[in-house]
Amino acid sequence: MEKRRKMVRRLAKSPSLQNELNALMTDAYGDAILSAARETDLNEEIFPKQCPWSFEQTINNEFFPE
Repeated sequence: MEKRRKMVRRLAKSPSLQNELNALMTDAYGDAILSAARETDLNEEIFPKQCPWSFEQTINNEFFPE
């Protein structure tokens, strides 16, 4: 939840980042797959190729993926 709040504050301070959200999400998701695969000893290929959630979902404090 703390990371979500930080992201909302960062966007408020730098609205120009809004234009880069898709690229930033893609990069972050790729990093997350690598990290999850390493932590779980699962093959990277089992994770979805693209992030299944929108940026709005990821910063919503009420949203928790199943």
